[in-house]
Amino acid sequence: MRYYFYNANPKGLFTEDCVCRSLSVAEGISWEKCHEKLSNLSREYGTLLNNVNFVEDYLDKRYPRICYDNMTVGEFSKVAPKGHFVATMDGHITAIIDNVIVDTFDCSNRIMKCCWQIMWYKEVQKIAFLFALCYNKYGGNMIPKNINLIGKRFSKLKVIKRIENDKYGNSRWLCECNCGNTTEVLGSHLRSGHTKSCGCLQKQSYKNIKHKKKHGMINTRIYRIWISIKNRTNPNSKFVNSFYKNYSGRNIKICEDWKNNFISFYNWAISNGYQDNLTIDRIDVDGNYEPNNCRWVTMKEQQNNKRNNTILEYNGLKLTISQWEEKLKFPHKLITNRLRRGWSIEKILTTKPIKRWIVWRRELYIVGLVEKKNHKKC
Repeated sequence: MRYYFYNANPKGLFTEDCVCRSLSVAEGISWEKCHEKLSNLSREYGTLLNNVNFVEDYLDKRYPRICYDNMTVGEFSKVAPKGHFVATMDGHITAIIDNVIVDTFDCSNRIMKCCWQIMWYKEVQKIAFLFALCYNKYGGNMIPKNINLIGKRFSKLKVIKRIENDKYGNSRWLCECNCGNTTEVLGSHLRSGHTKSCGCLQKQSYKNIKHKKKHGMINTRIYRIWISIKNRTNPNSKFVNSFYKNYSGRNIKICEDWKNNFISFYNWAISNGYQDNLTIDRIDVDGNYEPNNCRWVTMKEQQNNKRNNTILEYNGLKLTISQWEEKLKFPHKLITNRLRRGWSIEKILTTKPIKRWIVWRRELYIVGLVEKKNHKKC
């Protein structure tokens, strides 16, 4: 009997970790992956991952159980065949790899309750899968017979004769296509339907697609804008979650003339000043996408036509803060600070700021624009 010290826990923990330690060693996976898998399963099971009933149920569903009465772990490791095993005992579980106990302490004198063979069962699963695959593919014969395809027709191809195998040993056949051309095809490609013609079928499909071509602008920017408008205004679109609040939820629609006719939208865009550096904008932000309510503007103009803009009205002129900033040459932060302090609109827009100067190393520098108070030049 041999014992090998090994702790799979990455943090070096010894207590309450024998389940993940032993299963990760026996199944040949990392401790982190084993812990994640067992944690997810234990949550579904409604218990902790070190619960005895959960561990036994997990092993019984995956591996064959081997029971030995009144046998110690050390005795089992002497008589057991080579392989990967997991053995349980009172309050502990350990891994036995090729007759060697792999654990953080020597548990060879403890009585074993049950044992599960790990790797052997996995190998049996692989063998059973391969056997079933060959059985289904070759009709019960493990070794495939030489299949004669001469004279058979596969779509547009008729098999003429068998030719030399390819460099990997796969059978090849000379076939005649309905168009009169001959081609060499793998037998597996014929039987699976991978190859249906000499290539003429693909050419014909390409011609049909090209013939159905409507406008040829599917990859252009203006086409993407049209598609984006349709997605925004369609409540059944797959993008509805991101657009619903601002468009479909506010009952914003696209006119019927544009909805299913890209050419109509394209003609309107070209005749109304479309350029690659402009974006489409609704004049009335609560209106629909229609010719009378849309225009092509710069991004700056579009940002000034948003619902969440703060509009200041003075002397009959309604402008956003950014527009007043550009008109009066006031800093944007100055206007917003005055609004926050509760100034009147007239006082905000008529009170001019002053420049504050400082002298440093005999040079004159502008510190910034400040409110007009009893400030003196330094």
